[in-house]
Amino acid sequence: MKKRILIKISGEMLSTNGKFIDKPAMLALKNELEEASKISEIGIVLGGGNFWRGRDNEELELFRGKSDHIGMLATVMNALSFSAFLEKFTIKTAVFSARSMPSFCEEFNLEKVDKAFEEGRICFFCGGTGSPFFTTDSASALRAIEIKADMYAKATTIDGVYDSDPRKNSDAKKYKTVSFQEVIAKQLQVMDTAAFALCNENNLAVQIFDGSKKGNISKVLKGETIGTIVK
Repeated sequence: MKKRILIKISGEMLSTNGKFIDKPAMLALKNELEEASKISEIGIVLGGGNFWRGRDNEELELFRGKSDHIGMLATVMNALSFSAFLEKFTIKTAVFSARSMPSFCEEFNLEKVDKAFEEGRICFFCGGTGSPFFTTDSASALRAIEIKADMYAKATTIDGVYDSDPRKNSDAKKYKTVSFQEVIAKQLQVMDTAAFALCNENNLAVQIFDGSKKGNISKVLKGETIGTIVK
C-alpha cells in the first residue's frame, strides 16, 4: 500500500531570476515529483510567497485579514499553474481549494480527495485554511491531518532544525529529532506555533529538510529520512 505524504513547498521554489513563476524552477520540481508519485500518494501545499508575503503589506498597511486573502489567492495561482504544468507531462493532478471556486477547481472534499489519490493523482491543496490569520504552515498541518497522511514534510532552505539560527551562529546545533514541546518552549522559528500544536495533538510527526538541494524532495517522498524529525 502506498504511503500518503503531505509536503509543504515554498512558493519561491517556483520562482527564479526575479520572475513570479519560472519554467526551469518548475521543471526541477517536476523532476523531483515524477518518480516519487509512482510509489507514494502525494499531497502538496504550495506557499504564495513568490506573489505575496506578509511583509509586502508593511508599506500598504492593509488590514491583516485582507492581506491574508491576497496570500490565499496567491496559493491558488501557484497550485493552478503548477498543476497545469505537470499535466503537460501526463502527470495526473487535482486541485482542491479551501474556498469555493467552481470555475477554477474543486472545493476541498475528503471523498473527492481520496478518489483522486486512488486515481494516482498528485493533489494540490490551496487557499490556505479558508480563513485569515492562519499561515500555510497551519493549512498544511490541517490538510495532513484531514487526509490521514502518513507523514507531513516541510521543504525549507535550511537542512533541518537548529537550536539557534545557523545563518547567524556558526556553532548552532542541528537536531536529528526534537519534540514539539522543545520546539515551542525554545521558540525555534521553523513553523508557526499553531501548526506545531495541531501536529502534536494529532500525533503527526513533521520532517523538516532543505528542499532547495537537488534530489532532497524526491528522497523524502520516497521515504528517506533527512533533515530533522519533530515528534
